[in-house]
Amino acid sequence: MDSAEIAWALVDHAVHRAKLQSVADVKTALAQLASLVPERAGATWIDGLPGAVREEIRASLRPPDADSWGPHAVVEVCRHVFPRDTLATVDTGSHRILLSQVWECYEPAALLQSTGLATMGYGLPAAIGAKLARPDRPVVCFTGDGGLEMTIGELATLRDLGLPIAILCFADRSLTLIELKQRRMELPNLGVDFPGTDLAQVARAYGGHGERVASRKELMRACRAALARDRFTLIEAIVDKAEYASQM
Repeated sequence: MDSAEIAWALVDHAVHRAKLQSVADVKTALAQLASLVPERAGATWIDGLPGAVREEIRASLRPPDADSWGPHAVVEVCRHVFPRDTLATVDTGSHRILLSQVWECYEPAALLQSTGLATMGYGLPAAIGAKLARPDRPVVCFTGDGGLEMTIGELATLRDLGLPIAILCFADRSLTLIELKQRRMELPNLGVDFPGTDLAQVARAYGGHGERVASRKELMRACRAALARDRFTLIEAIVDKAEYASQM
């Protein structure tokens, strides 16, 4: 294809859907698109539009009861407690989809996640890397219990390197995103639920601090204490996976 040509096609993929897809040299394609709307060429978004869209999405994700406990409350409380300059990482799962829309960033690259490949087990190693790169910044890792168990040996790395990272685990004893996909495809619930591990106790066995929380008040206290420690903290937040279904 000539670099000046743009091929357009409808996209109907099981994971990512788009009305149009362009296949072309990026520089050429952007120049051609800009020429089609000369009054907007080089301009930014319409005033207020990005903020309005973000707020619309956030409003759709809020539970009916503003004081309820669940995954949304976990993100909300953590954003309130952790400083603005906190570097956050998030593992893959239903919690990542929620957190990506609710967690507010105040600078580029303040939230690290595996987007295209959606790799489970990414969150904790990414948090270690973020803390090593920026030891002066608070670092929090958000993960599900399934993803955490895939890389739980990295708690020894945190211990050995003396990294005071906060790990916030959404503990619902399920691979919830896979279960949601099974349900929508009318497949049986298979291989997604598990008994669960006392992750707080495991954290203590690895030389860190670990505790379980099940309320906003408990989580707020635990997060504040984690920020003051010189070792890693694992906060196991016991949540109901049912909230995810109503948000997706």
